[in-house]
Amino acid sequence: GYILGLLHYAFVPFVVVDLDWCCGKDNTVEYQPSKIAMFQMALGALLCCYGQAQQHAHHKILADLRKGGERSLEQYSIPSGRWFSYVSCPHYFAEILIYAAFAVMLHPLLVN
Repeated sequence: GYILGLLHYAFVPFVVVDLDWCCGKDNTVEYQPSKIAMFQMALGALLCCYGQAQQHAHHKILADLRKGGERSLEQYSIPSGRWFSYVSCPHYFAEILIYAAFAVMLHPLLVN
């Protein structure tokens, strides 16, 4: 399931990219994106990778709260460290960051 999730996030941007974006209006001439569009795509890709790494790190922190797979309600601990100092659900915040990265990558400025 984990690999399927990674593949989903890797290929979602390609699902919504218009054919005119990569092949030109007549679908025969390769489109040359502007420097701004290239920067925007690179920024979005880096932001997406950073969000995925942060989401994984925070899920790991949450998973490590349950030592040895205990399901006991006797011990409850509040997560700390990393983004937990700033927001209550940093794994969801990282998810929002991932979708913001998709918005950056697919913004109309790329289409020119």
